[in-house]
Amino acid sequence: MNMFKFFPLVVVLALMLPSATEVLAKAKAQEPEGYIVLAENENGTGDTCRLPIVTDYFNMKYHGCKNDQMSFFRLESVPSATIIGFYSDYDCPEFDSPAPMWRYKIRTYIELTDTRFISIERELNTANPGDIVVKGVRMEYKYHSGGQIKGKLSCVRIWKSDIVTP
Repeated sequence: MNMFKFFPLVVVLALMLPSATEVLAKAKAQEPEGYIVLAENENGTGDTCRLPIVTDYFNMKYHGCKNDQMSFFRLESVPSATIIGFYSDYDCPEFDSPAPMWRYKIRTYIELTDTRFISIERELNTANPGDIVVKGVRMEYKYHSGGQIKGKLSCVRIWKSDIVTP
């Protein structure tokens, strides 16, 4: 039997393997794995809502959360290396565009991260990039040009980690 007859098929399959792995990693990044719970009050009372950890952005008024109401958040089973941005802007602008009031970006560093309720105004606003906000959460970026923080959350952007755990 001529083994060279199958050589082109083996080459094609070998070339497809990296792209198949990439497709699987991207699909895994879109599966909900963990949640962020937003709350009006520190003890989780008042208005609340729960967002899945998927790579996307969530305008509060279109995703079951009250706009300009939430002041606290808690992470539930969030994968390590996930980035979460909090914005006073309703459209979650990228971090290199001008911001009218404030925005913060955090990154998880523990697999899987669970936290207590964290205050956007008291804890994120006072942390500097590189600071540990709470165990499992590191401040990556902050911008505050002034204005009210408490109760002014309008958008959350999530970049779920592409790290695939065994």
